[in-house]
Amino acid sequence: MEIIIPTQCEICHAPMNKIPAGISKKTGKPYNEFYACSVRDCGWTWKKPTQQQLEGEKRHEEVMDALRKLWVAVEEMKKEFKSFTVIFGKNEEPKGKV
Repeated sequence: MEIIIPTQCEICHAPMNKIPAGISKKTGKPYNEFYACSVRDCGWTWKKPTQQQLEGEKRHEEVMDALRKLWVAVEEMKKEFKSFTVIFGKNEEPKGKV
């Protein structure tokens, strides 16, 4: 998965500033680099996703692909069922072994 770093704020469309990793003056805790809107009052920020978030996104894509394949299979079954009901009627059982 490719990570696309935003060049513009999603709210006000101003350019983004890269804030390097450092130590918070307020809390004294370290923080990773992030991107912040250049308009101070806007407040929109973007952080690079963690490895855990990336893995979750990959798993989500895998599940969505499986669901799409299932949907296609169900649609095909619906077509076959319509053909079946046209041949045998809705309430008839097919004759012979299945």
